[in-house]
Amino acid sequence: AAGIPAAGRGTCHPCPTGMVALAASHSISNRNFDEQLMRILAVDPGSKRIGLAISDPSGTIANPFMVLNHVARLLDAAAVAEQARATGVGLIVVGQSLGEDGNPTFEGRRAGRFAEVLKTQINLPVVLWDEAFTTKEARAARLAHRRLALPGACPGSLSSRCSLDVAMALMQEFQNCLAR
Repeated sequence: AAGIPAAGRGTCHPCPTGMVALAASHSISNRNFDEQLMRILAVDPGSKRIGLAISDPSGTIANPFMVLNHVARLLDAAAVAEQARATGVGLIVVGQSLGEDGNPTFEGRRAGRFAEVLKTQINLPVVLWDEAFTTKEARAARLAHRRLALPGACPGSLSSRCSLDVAMALMQEFQNCLAR
C-alpha cells in the first residue's frame, strides 16, 4: 500500500492500492487517470451531526457543503442520498474511525452500518475511508481561526461549522490519495 503525506503531520495516511483501482473504475479524474470528471461527496457521520463536503467537478478541490442533524440511520442515509442525487456526485466517501489495531472503533462500526444502509438508498459507489486525525485537524483549524479572529471560526465545542471542517479534511485526505 502506498502512503500519502498528511498535511500537518509527519506520518503517512495509508492509501490502499485497491482504492486507486476503484477510483479508476469509476472514472475519477486526476493526474494519473485520463477519465471523465466526477464530483465526490464526503460524509462525516457523527453521533449528533453529519458533515458533508463536496468536491468541485474536477474532483480535486474540497468545499464545505452542509450539515445534517442526526435523526436515525435510515433517515440520515435517505437525506445524504437525496443530496448526492441533487448534486450529481459519482462517488460517496464515508469517514470511518479505525483504532490503532486497524479495526473499526465503536464509532467506526457505526459509520460502517450507516454506509451499508446508504448503499441501499442510492445506486452509487459508497466507500469507507479511514478518517484518522480529521477531527483533530478540524479542531486545530478552529483554534487557529479563533486566534487569528478569522470569520468562520468554530465557537466552543465541535459545532456545525466544525462538522463541515471534518468532512472537508476527510475529502482532502481522499483526494490526496487519488492524486498520488
